[in-house]
Amino acid sequence: MTSGSKASMPTTCPCCSTVNTLCFWGPRREVWWKRPALLVCCLPFAAGIPALLWLRGDSLGVAFWIVAGVLFAASILGLVVSAIGCKACVSRILGDL
Repeated sequence: MTSGSKASMPTTCPCCSTVNTLCFWGPRREVWWKRPALLVCCLPFAAGIPALLWLRGDSLGVAFWIVAGVLFAASILGLVVSAIGCKACVSRILGDL
């Protein structure tokens, strides 16, 4: 393989495979404001869900813990993608906004 053919290969970010698996819809429009919007949308969930579970965890049901866990995992994925993901991943997670 020559260095010329290596440069023509598409590069992917570390998040592309996960985002493409979870976000089954196709590519979305890439806009500059989607990265900060994703960060701002995910921060309250990433900080608030553990605080809520720590403060009220004893009185909450199992179903709430499951929903909170899924939302927390999604918010962490959003934070990671907004920090190190490519524009295509950010646009795919944020959707048609």
